[in-house]
Amino acid sequence: MARARLRRFSVLPARAPLFCRLPGLRLSERFPLRQRCLSAFGPPASSFWRPVVSAATERVWSPFLVATDAGEHCGSGPAGLRALAGPCRMTGLVRSPGRPLSPAEQCGMAAFALAALLWLCAPFLAVLPLAGFVGACLLAPAFPGWAFFYPVLCHGARGPESAGCIALTFDDGPDPVSTPLLLALLARHGFPATFFVAGRRVRQYPAQLSAILAAGHEIGNHSFTHAPCIMFRGPERLTQEMRLTRRALSRFGVQPAFFRPPVGINVPAYAEALSREQLAAVNFSCRGRDMGNRRVCGLSARMLKRLRPGDIVLLHDRAPRGGSGGLERWLAEVESLCLGIEAKGLRPVLLSELCGLPAHRHSAQAPRHSLP
Repeated sequence: MARARLRRFSVLPARAPLFCRLPGLRLSERFPLRQRCLSAFGPPASSFWRPVVSAATERVWSPFLVATDAGEHCGSGPAGLRALAGPCRMTGLVRSPGRPLSPAEQCGMAAFALAALLWLCAPFLAVLPLAGFVGACLLAPAFPGWAFFYPVLCHGARGPESAGCIALTFDDGPDPVSTPLLLALLARHGFPATFFVAGRRVRQYPAQLSAILAAGHEIGNHSFTHAPCIMFRGPERLTQEMRLTRRALSRFGVQPAFFRPPVGINVPAYAEALSREQLAAVNFSCRGRDMGNRRVCGLSARMLKRLRPGDIVLLHDRAPRGGSGGLERWLAEVESLCLGIEAKGLRPVLLSELCGLPAHRHSAQAPRHSLP
């Protein structure tokens, strides 16, 4: 009887989530959670729990598991987990042949299993592990380096591959005031960098984007509008943000392979958008908490205190508030940071070099999806 129930529940629904249709995994690996949870809650007569668990596992877990096999879905794209598992360190590698479960999967499965056990002995306590799982899901986005929901590149290799290297990254540009000054400063020190740009600003200031590329720096996708509450949008809106920026950059012959979420907040909705656009999520391991250049005083001291080999450094390419005085303070802090990097014996390199992944795709590798 139990085997018959498992066979019945293993049939995929007509509108199965994306991860159920991805190639390369057996059915039991693509859709295991609902089977296990339903079997844990007893016989088919438990008509109350079956729809609850079914809805929970499909709606709560499908965004997490979309990213589980992004590599299989994207083929040889940079979001493929085989490519991302090179010299860089990934957090949150999730269920795929030969790979461990993600923190979200581990936490969720443990919560469901514990809730099932508690339901048998003390039903009123069964809600506690589920509430703990929900709490973990709510807190996880506040930690950019913890890829709770999907793979995120947050650090270079810790070993001979990094050899004292770091990667400087600048968000929110291009900017007509700060970008030329920043490029001149980087050129004086001979430091390469990766600029995560917003598509709307690329359209507004194309000359600055051209200057960044002419200087030999790399470009990453940082959404189109950089809306402060974009993390609360659904996968369709997030995909549109990524595609609009990709289209804006295509005029310059650039197809970024990296995406950094605005404010560095990772939410499950990004997983499907990243898979569609074949982008690798990138965050950071060292930042000065400058609040988008609103808090530049002491920036270099805060960053040099915690800067280590292999770090992905977060800075911002936008004119600080406060007029010329704020701009001068910001430039002085960035100059001091560059001098401190040299004094520590660290060598800034491009993000692609630090992680061993291509930062840009050729046009033939561009995603097949397009907006209407």
